[in-house]
Amino acid sequence: MTSRTRMPHAVMAAAICVAGVALEGQSSEPPILKRRLSNGLNVWIIEHHDVPIVQISLVIPRGTADDPPGKYGVASLVSGMLTEGAGSRTASDIADAVDRFKGNLTSTGGVDSSSVQLHVTAEGLPDALPVLADVIMRPAFPEEALQRAKQERLRVLRQAHDDPDAIASLALSRVIYGPSHRYGTALIGSADSVSALTRQDLQTFYSSSYQPGGATLLVVGDIVPGDVMKLLEASLGGWKAARAAAPAVQLPSPPQAQRRLVLIDLPGAPQSRLVAGAIGAPRTSPDYFAMQVTNAIVRVRLTDRLGTAAAAVRAGFDFRKEAGPFVAAAAVRPDRTADSIRELTAALASIQDTVSDEELARAKAETVQRVPTFESTGRITARLQLIETLPIYGLPDDYYSTYASRVAAVTTADVRRVAQQFLRPERLAIVVVGDLQSIESSIRAAAAAPIVRMTLDEVFAPPR
Repeated sequence: MTSRTRMPHAVMAAAICVAGVALEGQSSEPPILKRRLSNGLNVWIIEHHDVPIVQISLVIPRGTADDPPGKYGVASLVSGMLTEGAGSRTASDIADAVDRFKGNLTSTGGVDSSSVQLHVTAEGLPDALPVLADVIMRPAFPEEALQRAKQERLRVLRQAHDDPDAIASLALSRVIYGPSHRYGTALIGSADSVSALTRQDLQTFYSSSYQPGGATLLVVGDIVPGDVMKLLEASLGGWKAARAAAPAVQLPSPPQAQRRLVLIDLPGAPQSRLVAGAIGAPRTSPDYFAMQVTNAIVRVRLTDRLGTAAAAVRAGFDFRKEAGPFVAAAAVRPDRTADSIRELTAALASIQDTVSDEELARAKAETVQRVPTFESTGRITARLQLIETLPIYGLPDDYYSTYASRVAAVTTADVRRVAQQFLRPERLAIVVVGDLQSIESSIRAAAAAPIVRMTLDEVFAPPR
């Protein structure tokens, strides 16, 4: 989520749950010039002179997966509050300064990393950098703003109790990872953990995680490398680590995969939400490209099999440092719930057996076309987000330049092998959120897996 404290209802499920499908891909790109400031901060520079714009992103390789036990939600709060006051500047001072240089300054947090982004004209860069430096080096975490941010997150968690998408996504994560795994709790934390967080908790996480030695500063746009390095040294060269870096959090091993059907009652729900999933592979998996192509095939097959009775069909592997989930989801008519469970399972199982050459070609084309390039200036921001993955996951500089050729090398045998490893019905957990009074009997009559009921209190319970 961004540094803004208000969260639209439409994005609630994304903040609550854990699963998404990355947008990644192709094309040649300008070379990366690598430099380093005197304090050890890595600087990656990409010149792009088509428009007089500069975009900067500070990438911190620490995210919600690094929340210490008992402090779930602290990484999200830290990234969300960086622009709420820094150095001698209040939040209003920061906003006014951003308006003056006609730019945009945001902070975001994810599972594996956190970042601060600056978008500004080339002319406004010298004036914008001191503001960016304050946000990065001297966040204040004012108590009043902290309480507002906590109350906003608690409001989101309360509203999620009535959001079937958020309920289903979080329940699936808890089922496949277990209640003691960080991936099994909402990215913003639980109500108990968020309520207990203090300003000192935020300061401790910030000082042990936001350090120049482990960070990378990406600079893309209309700049001269030598000139921009002088500006960066003047503004960020004095950034020093306040304490030793926190050791990496060791996530526990998830439980053994097993087929389960989990029912959650939401009385009066006009649709049933189906979410099926299993644990996938980490971002650095050698099967990554085959898995991306598989994503495209799964989406088409699900849409075809579920037909007009389904809406909001989505599917794909969510890649992280540790093995993220595979998720397939849809909203279906209540009277079609049992049939849709069968069709969803059959669609995933069918990929293990047959994948046509035509289907493979379409999936490859979609996989490559989803990626932004520097050829379109309006997509530089999206491309920059892809480049951020290079230092986070230790990928080579030419990774996205060679992306298309590596997608092209995926075979039908690769896709079937991925499906056989990750999409087997006996590995899948399926969560159904709906009005159980109207749908449970037909589900039980057709069930081919052990059925358990799960309450909302169990879904949103604190980790243990």
